Amino acid sequence: MTKEELGKLKATLFGGFTTKYKLTFENFNENVTITEVTIAVWDEPDPRGLKSYTETTHIPPSETAKVNDELVYMGGDQGWRWKVDSAKGVD
Repeated sequence: MTKEELGKLKATLFGGFTTKYKLTFENFNENVTITEVTIAVWDEPDPRGLKSYTETTHIPPSETAKVNDELVYMGGDQGWRWKVDSAKGVD
């Protein structure tokens, strides 16, 4: 996906006081179906512990989908960050 297309993919992470989180994606692209998403998770004080999680998904244009698998992060409980690192899609 182009940087512009990736910018039209909004991700929201839901979690409690555990190491398991669920993700919801909103695909604001008008002509691209998202087929794969990679999430990066790391501790801000020590980014060397970066972990990547890749999920196969199907998010049609202008739709929302939840990732069914859970993201398990075993890093520290403070100072951790996450982002959508990359995604794949088809026109």
